[in-house]
Amino acid sequence: MTRRLLPIFLCFATTALRANDPALLVEARQARAEAIPQVAVQKLRALLKTGDLSEDIKHAASYELAASLLAAEEPEEAETVVQPLAESGDPASRLL
Repeated sequence: MTRRLLPIFLCFATTALRANDPALLVEARQARAEAIPQVAVQKLRALLKTGDLSEDIKHAASYELAASLLAAEEPEEAETVVQPLAESGDPASRLL
C-alpha cells in the first residue's frame, strides 16, 4: 500500500517545492517541455529583466535560458549565459 502512495507523495512534494516559482519561469519550462524553445527564451529574458528576483530564481531562470537556447540551436548565446553559472561552480551548468 505504501509503495503505491510513494509516487503520488513525490509528485506533490515536487509541486510544492516549485509553487513559489514566478509564472514566467513555469510557462518557460512548459514551453521548453513542449519543444517550443523560442517561446521559453522570450519568457525567460523577460523574467530576468525584472529586478526583484531572488538568487535562486535568477539561477534557475539562467539555467533554463541556457538550455532553451541550446534547444533553439543558438549555442553561442547559450554559452554566454551558462559561463557565469559554470564559473560559480554549478555542477548542472557544466553538463550543458
